[in-house]
Amino acid sequence: MKIAQWMTGLDLSADEKKALGRALGIDEPTEEKIEKLTQIALTEYIEWLIGKRRLNTISEIDAYRTFRLFSGIREEPISIESIANDLSFSPGKAISIVSRLRYGEGRALARLANASAIRTINAANLKSAERVTIYLDGAEYDAVMYAAGEIMRDTTKHAKGKKWEGCERPDGEKEKYLSRIKAAPKMWRYIVEKLSESS
Repeated sequence: MKIAQWMTGLDLSADEKKALGRALGIDEPTEEKIEKLTQIALTEYIEWLIGKRRLNTISEIDAYRTFRLFSGIREEPISIESIANDLSFSPGKAISIVSRLRYGEGRALARLANASAIRTINAANLKSAERVTIYLDGAEYDAVMYAAGEIMRDTTKHAKGKKWEGCERPDGEKEKYLSRIKAAPKMWRYIVEKLSESS
């Protein structure tokens, strides 16, 4: 059965389709996103059937499915706001999910943030000779500033001809929903390189 036929068979209302699209991180469900969702859901069910993975509590199930959604379909960092707003969890439940994932999937979450930050930086115009301001979400901001800190601390590679020649500390301002960082184009390229090492 084709995905389109299967979706029709679900008989979703207009509001339910919007809710599904919101959960998938898009305005309307697309065949590509539904195909990925089907693969993830089928994998989870098969693992349950054969005893490879059987989660014991609702909290474990919520955290696991949230992680798979953001890492395998949305491909973006996980935040309390996106879980609460897009998946209709209470703020308290969203905080609990993020806390559980930070404990168990910390490295994977960092890779998601790094990859997302790289995409955001690469979409910016870095051809300017002036310092460039880029707007990022909270997880991207943290990833960029951490990478910049690693570069600035690596003082043995700051000299002419070295890996981080001419690097300079970026200026950042972090806010609750949208943050910004200003840096020279060369420094942005260095940051992308550093982020790529951990992605």
